[in-house]
Amino acid sequence: MARHLKICELGYDATASMLNLCGAFMKNYEGDNMSEYNDGPHSSELPVCVDEVNRVSDYCAFALFDMLGVEALIKENDELQKLIDLNMALLSPYRDS
Repeated sequence: MARHLKICELGYDATASMLNLCGAFMKNYEGDNMSEYNDGPHSSELPVCVDEVNRVSDYCAFALFDMLGVEALIKENDELQKLIDLNMALLSPYRDS
């Protein structure tokens, strides 16, 4: 169980970091390569960033389901999932059909 908990802790940290990165992408987005140095992200990279976050966050809800006191972890994971869902919704206009 300790191994699963450590994996979830690392996954949570990675998910939060990736969300921050995706948030910075969206916050600073000025159009494809429109930054001063012509190095901004392409609009196609934004949904990919959020998709990667979504993959990382899936593990913990299932791995720790029977652990005593897991409710707090599940609540945090649910809150993180809401942030991921919000990012997905904000990027829906930029997704390829």
